[in-house]
Amino acid sequence: MDALTRTEAVSTSVLDVLEAEARFGWDEVSPYVKPNDRCLEIGAGSCLLSAMAASRVASITALEPLSQTFSLSEPILDAVGRQGLSNMSIERTTLYDFEPEEGFDFIWSLNTFEHLDDWRSGVLKTLSLLKTGGRAIILCPNYNIPYESHFGIPILGSTTATRRLFGRSIARYEAEHRCDGLWDSLNFIKASEVGRFARVQGIDLTFDRSATIRMFDRFATDRHLADRHAILGPLVGFVQAKGLHRIWRALPDRFHPYMAIHIDRR
Repeated sequence: MDALTRTEAVSTSVLDVLEAEARFGWDEVSPYVKPNDRCLEIGAGSCLLSAMAASRVASITALEPLSQTFSLSEPILDAVGRQGLSNMSIERTTLYDFEPEEGFDFIWSLNTFEHLDDWRSGVLKTLSLLKTGGRAIILCPNYNIPYESHFGIPILGSTTATRRLFGRSIARYEAEHRCDGLWDSLNFIKASEVGRFARVQGIDLTFDRSATIRMFDRFATDRHLADRHAILGPLVGFVQAKGLHRIWRALPDRFHPYMAIHIDRR
């Protein structure tokens, strides 16, 4: 995969970031993957993670509509598609419009649910796509924590006020990363609201509180992540060095900056 994607019209730095995200995603979902699973990735982006999973599962469907907001991933997705993996299919449609003929054993989504028009409908749709006994894992930021991880800025008061205050920084980031409309795509999903919604709907949903610990550990090994969040680097380094990040396992879900949401269909 490296040799192929590095010949595409995409910078090495962008590819390195996307590959690091795929490896992180695989580390998060691989403990739950079974060889005979029929899998679905929601918001596959570059499809590097789906391609990585293809050799370990019975089949993988990569769901990715893509738009100008994430245009940097398009050349890599095209390259992955030309690989012609026999057990992998790429569906260029939205989660809401996706109507497969049968359900899936395992579904995952990496940093996509914060961009859905309606994350609540997204949760219900994901649940409906699972076979009985299946599991879905949704990984995304938690906006109970007043920090926007794409742009690396604090959320001060309302999101409208934050946009007004950091408007130039947001515009500059979107221009540099060719992701026009990224800020407007965010729904600012919160763990407290997800938990409340699951209880009302009777959804078997849990948060993996150890995900925050793994995210802290990732800062020490993933230089791209540390570079993107330079403002947090010293604080994260101090907390990790003192072992204080492990206290997050005991904290309520709303205090975790990153969510690993597990949904089971009984």
